[in-house]
Amino acid sequence: MNIATIGTGIIVEGFLQAVEQLDGASCHAVYSRKEATAKKLADKFGVQTTYTDLTAMLEDPHVEAVYIASPNRLHSEHATKALKHGKHVICEKPFTSNVKELEALIALAKEKQLLLFEAITTVHMPNYHLIKKHLHQLGKIKLVQCNYSQYSSKYNQLLAGETPNVFNPEFSGGALMDINIYNVHFIMNLFGSPEQVRYQANRHPNGIDTSGVLTFTYNDFIATSVAVRIQAA
Repeated sequence: MNIATIGTGIIVEGFLQAVEQLDGASCHAVYSRKEATAKKLADKFGVQTTYTDLTAMLEDPHVEAVYIASPNRLHSEHATKALKHGKHVICEKPFTSNVKELEALIALAKEKQLLLFEAITTVHMPNYHLIKKHLHQLGKIKLVQCNYSQYSSKYNQLLAGETPNVFNPEFSGGALMDINIYNVHFIMNLFGSPEQVRYQANRHPNGIDTSGVLTFTYNDFIATSVAVRIQAA
C-alpha cells in the first residue's frame, strides 16, 4: 500500500519509522504547505515525491491511503477530502473536534467503502489487551485512575506570548484533546460509555486548558482521567 502523509511533525517521523518495518507498505509522498519542510522529511525517509498542493497529492493515482497528522481542527477537513478522492484514511488522535464531524466521516467512509482508522495507540498495545483479558480477576471495580502528564515542548512559546497550535483553542488544542484522549480511550474501551462526564480544567488566559481532570460516573464506580501539559498543574 502506498501511503501519503499530511503533516511533518515529530509524530509523523514515528509513523514513517513504523511504516519502514512493514511489508507491503511504503510512503509514496509527503505533503506540507512549505516545500522546504516537506523535502526535509522526505529526504530523511527516502521519499521521492513531495507536494505543497493538497488536491494535487490526493489526485495522485499512486496514493492509496493518507495518514493525517495536521493540527486537530483540520483533521475533519483533510479526512473528508481524502475520502472523497477515494483514499483510505489513517487519522491521528483526536479523530475530529466533535462528534458531528466524526459521524459525517464515518458515513462518508461507508458510502465510499473505504477504511477510516484513528491512530490511537493505547487500545492496541499488548499490555492493554492483557488488562482487558484479566480485568475480571480484580473483582468489583470501584475506582479507576488514569494520569498522563507530559511537559509540552511548546509551553515556553505560550509563556512568551505566542500561541502554538497545541495551545490554540481555534485549532482544538489543549490538554484534553492532545493527551487526555489517551486516557479516555483507555477507560471507555474497558468499561463503555459512562452515565455522566464532568471536566474541570486549569486554563491559560487565552482559554485553553493546560491541565484538567475528567470524571466518569458509572453505575457503581467512578473513573478519573488527569492530563497535564505544563510544568505544574
